[in-house]
Formats: sequence, C-alpha cells, structure tokens
Amino acid sequence: MDAQSVLRVDWDNIDIDLPSGESVLLQQPVPATPWDHYRSLRFYLLVDNAELGDLGANPEIEIELLDPAGGGVRAILPLSALSEDSWNEITLDLLRKRLEVNGNTVAPLAIDRGSRSERLSLLRLQIRDVKKGTLYIDEVHWAEAQSSIEGTVSASLEYRMPGTLIERGGFAILGNVVLNEDITVQSAGYGLESERVSGVGLFQSRSGVAADVVGTRLETDLELFTDQERWSGAGGHRLQVPARPGPVSFTDRYRRSYDSFAPSMARGNSLRLRRAGVGSILLESEAILVSERLDQVWGVADNTSDELESWIFDGSLRLRNRTSSYELPDTDYFSSWVDAYELLLPRTDRETARRSGDVRRRFGYRPDPLGFDAVLEGGYENSSVFDGRQRTTLLLRAGPAFSFETAQRTRYSISPRYGRTAAGSYPAPNNRDFADDFSVYGDSLGEIPYFYSSIPFYELIQDRDSFEFAEATEGLPFARYRPELGIQFERSFGSRLRDLYVPSNAALTVDRELLRRDDSLTDTRGFNLRLESVALNLFGSLGAYPLTQRYESDELSNRAEYSLRHREPDSTTLQRIRLENTTRFFASGDRTLSLDSLLQFEIEEYFRREVAGRARYEWRIYPDSLFGIRRLDPLVERGAFIRNTERITLSERRNEQRPERDLLTVVFGHESKLEIPDRGAVRVYLDLGVGREPFNVEDGDVVNQTILGVQGGIEAVIEY
Repeated sequence: MDAQSVLRVDWDNIDIDLPSGESVLLQQPVPATPWDHYRSLRFYLLVDNAELGDLGANPEIEIELLDPAGGGVRAILPLSALSEDSWNEITLDLLRKRLEVNGNTVAPLAIDRGSRSERLSLLRLQIRDVKKGTLYIDEVHWAEAQSSIEGTVSASLEYRMPGTLIERGGFAILGNVVLNEDITVQSAGYGLESERVSGVGLFQSRSGVAADVVGTRLETDLELFTDQERWSGAGGHRLQVPARPGPVSFTDRYRRSYDSFAPSMARGNSLRLRRAGVGSILLESEAILVSERLDQVWGVADNTSDELESWIFDGSLRLRNRTSSYELPDTDYFSSWVDAYELLLPRTDRETARRSGDVRRRFGYRPDPLGFDAVLEGGYENSSVFDGRQRTTLLLRAGPAFSFETAQRTRYSISPRYGRTAAGSYPAPNNRDFADDFSVYGDSLGEIPYFYSSIPFYELIQDRDSFEFAEATEGLPFARYRPELGIQFERSFGSRLRDLYVPSNAALTVDRELLRRDDSLTDTRGFNLRLESVALNLFGSLGAYPLTQRYESDELSNRAEYSLRHREPDSTTLQRIRLENTTRFFASGDRTLSLDSLLQFEIEEYFRREVAGRARYEWRIYPDSLFGIRRLDPLVERGAFIRNTERITLSERRNEQRPERDLLTVVFGHESKLEIPDRGAVRVYLDLGVGREPFNVEDGDVVNQTILGVQGGIEAVIEY
C-alpha cells in the first residue's frame, strides 16, 4: 500500500458515517490524449475495510474519464465485482465500449464525445453507499495505442542584430535585438482500422522579441494555440535593469494566459546585490495563479561560494503560501500587469491558506589537503485549516574532506559524512499567519530530544527498545528520525590498465530510519554501496596497450550499485542490484561504435528483473557531390557530409508478482543526416519495433500478444 504512485482517499477514520446515497470523490489527472489515440485506459483499484451502507443500499463506484468540454466515458462498477483485500485491474475499453475487471466484462461504457473534440484528461471515481473505507488507485496509464497516420511540420526562425542599432548623443537607445518564431502544424490522425478521423489538427505558434532598450534588457513572447475548435494564448515579458548584471540588478517577470481552459497568471520580482570578492544577496518574490489557486513565494539568499576561494558561507530563507478563491481579472495586459503586484502581498485567508517555510545554512572550508563542510536545514508545512497540524523537519549534516596528489600525479579525495534528520507532525489548531507557524516550529524543536541526545554513530546499532524515539513520539500521527553515516572516495583516472577495475568513484552509506505512523512503529536499517570505474584510450592503435588496428581509441566505464534495507518488526528485506556498462570504440573516418548495457534486480518477497542493451554504430561520408546535382557542389565545397547511424535496442522486464507487467521489446533504427556547416541539416530516420507483452492473465495463465510499431520522419533545419 506504500507504493510511490498510489493515490488514496480515506474516510475510514472520520467520526461520522457517510450517509446513504452520499459519495466520496477521487480525481486523478491523466496525460491529455485525443480520442481514438488509445484503445483503453488501465489502472489498479483497491477498496479496503469497506463498511456497507443501510440494508437495500447499492454500493457502487461511478467511473468517469472526461475531457474539458464535459464529454467523456462513464460506467457504473458494482462493488461486488471487485476482489476483496487485493488489487483489481480496471480497463476502460474505448473501442469495445465495455468496463473490465481483472479481464472480465462487468458493465457497458456510455460514451459522449460532446460537441467539441477535446482531449481526455481527467479520471474521476465516486464511491456510493459505503459508510467507511479506504479507496486506492495506482498506475493509471493509457494502453494499446491504435494505429494512425498523422503529419507534423515544425519551423524555427531566429534573427540576430548585435551591437547598437539606435544611438543618440553617444547613449545607446536600442541594440542587441533578437527575433525568433516557432511554428508547429499537426494534421489530424487517420486511423488504419477505421475511416474516422483520430483527434483534431493542431496549430501552435510562439513569437519572441528581445532587445536592450535604454540600458535595460527586455524580453517578450506571445504564444497562440488552436485545435480547430477553440484557441488560447499566453504572453509575457521579462525586464532586467540594467541590461548587463552589475553590483545592483532588478528583474521583473510577468506572464498570463488568454481564453485557456485553466486561466493562469505569474508575477515575479528579484533584486540582487553583489560585491566582488565578498558575495551576493538575492531578494525575490513570486506568485503563480492557476484556476483560482494562488501560490506565493518570498525568499532571501546569500552566496559567497562564487567569490571566496576557500570559505563557504551560503544560506537561504523561503516562505510559501497557498490559497484559493482568487479570480483572474479580465483586464488588458498593462492593467493586469500593474494589478498583479497585489499577488505578491501575503494572503493568509484563515479558511483556505496552507503555509510552509524552510531555512538553510551552509558553512565550509575547501583548501588542500584538509577541509570541511556543514549544513543545517529546517522546514515546516502548516495545514492547520485542514487537519489542525503542522509538520516540522530538521537536518544536520557535516564532515571533513581530505584531498592530495601522489608523485604519479594521481589525485585522491576522501569525504566522510555524518548526518541526522528528524520530522514530525504536531498540533497547530489556531495558526493564522507566519508568526503562529514560527511559534509552533520553535515549540516542536523541543519535542525531539532524541535529535540532540542520541550518541553519534552508536545510534545506528543501538537496540530499538532502549531508543528514546518511541517514548518521545507517542501519541503523534507521524514522526521520523533518520541518522546516516557515509564516505565517498574519488580518484583521477586515465589510460592505465588498473583504471578498468579499481574504482575511480565509490560511495558507502549506512543509515537507519525510525518511523511512527499513529500506533505503528517501524525500524529500518539500510546499506548502500556504489562503485564506478572509467578507463580511456587503452587497447586501440593509439592506446596505451595497443592490441588491434581495427580502431584507434576507446572509452570503457562500469558502474555497480547494491542496496539492502531490512525492516522490523515485520522482518521485511529488500535488496536491489544494478549493473551498468558503457563501451565506446573510435575508429578512423569518424566511425564510432557504442555498446550500453543495464542489468537490474530487485528482490523482496518476489523477484523483479530489468535488462536493457543498446548498440549504436555511427559513421560519416564526405561525398564528392550531393545526389549528382551540380548546383549543390558549393555545399560540398563548404564541407557538407552525411552522418549515418544504425542502432538496436533490447529491453526486457520481468515481475514474478505481477506478470501482467512483463515486457520484451526490440527496436531497430536507422538515421541519415546531411549536415552543411553554417547552413543547416536534413535528417531522415526510420524505427521498427517489435515486442511481446501480456494480453490477459487469469488464474496464473498468461496470454501474450505481439506488438509492432513503426515510426519515421524527415526533419530540416535551415540557418542563414
């Protein structure tokens, strides 16, 4: 239930039962996709601890897949069709107009395309007549792309006018002008399995102008988008004073949308103060408004790393606020630009605000042979208007750094690191502004005695029963403490045989995580090891150990990672192994052969494996003429050449617990690219892919299907 992509709505622990006939709503955005581009939408669904409504009620889930215009797909899923206490694979088959659960048809699909050809972009689930329970969805994805043919044409133009263009009395009025235009036109897709048009044609344009105007730098752009049914636009500007960064520089940013489905506006300002040899201070504020939701950020940061050679004094403070019910004003561009300064003012509405903040301070010294680095971070997120709580975090990490160089000019560096992180959720029922947040944060720092009193290093092996964490966090809905000890080793590499097997980069980390969620307390210990080696120019004809004349030089790199995590009290162990290799051979005539491989294992209660390999061969041809056309001979004289590439990619994925996720694919590709120096290029490519994936899984029996895909195209870039 703790998979990273799982979305959950839980009404199992509230104080009241859901009345009969009422519903719980869960919404999940999906990648916006035109109708008929895919045959089905799939996801995994689990209803846990369900307590049904009154006698005679009809527990069900209404599933909707919608577009912005209100059209879409709808179906009613009876709760009785789901397997209890296990994940169910849900398929919305748009082609056959049916709803499937674990491969079995349970209900028809009602399809309403609406009056406009929009893109399907929102999945909604409403569960009715269930008093209490928890609803999970996972891995929402499109599946089984339908065959179609469509065309896309893109053009890009950039024109530069450097230097001063208009000058009065020795003062530059206008200069360094840049004009650019990007246009994309896409035709509707025509399905190979039907005569219907798949989706709609698209047109998108972006125009931009940038110039130095009276000592300032002004950049503007305007975007237009249409899909035959509606149009929308967006535009904005960036103003920097002065045009070139100096001791004091100010930046103003503004952007807004026009007639878009989700109205948006963004406003930002920053002021940077810089002194050579000392450092800089940055003051910034930003506000982003999207569909009546306003996100505000205020920050200050100081930086000395770029100015001081040995010492590091860096830090930052950022405050964030999120509120809703703010409407985008329907005014002209200039008026809305001025009015948008209001967005930068704090709006801590008691009914809607969610605030957060973080502070970071870094202190270090980095000369040879001995230096050190220390980081202290703190942060919070207040959600008192929703659940009356505030989450607090605190991090401390420090360690020395050793570096030296041997007589053989091999450079080494060793960096031990130790750190600890604490986080917890604390009561904050009446917070109305940032001052209240800071007060709760200060009080919560006194609620984590284990962060200050735990013995460094020993806490990684200390007996759980003697640890102060359990007693100090009793009664909290969430708390976490994570100490970590690590060391990183680096050395320079080159063309020696030992560079193949002696790591040039290695890292070892040991950590422990104590986690409380309500009455549940877990203790997880972790071990991570990473090894990397790189060797250059070994075995070719120009290498340090020449073994062959077939190529001139080479580059070989290897990477291995191993991680182990063991969790108590349920004695769960997770192991991951990842092996990577990259080998490149460089021959005369600008020929290159690249071989990449990946092997990854994951072992927990079941076995997962991922294998990938790629071979790529590239060579150049310098022709005497281009296609026998004499008028193109000046391009040959300019140095035109053809770059050819052949590639093959193999990937395989296997999952013992979920065989429906298994996949095997092979992709063959060819590319020819005519490159003309300072004039542009023409690229032609073709890819053919074949694969195998499960089509249906019932009672452990897997029915596989073969998938075939072809794509190709031609691209041209013209420079002048």
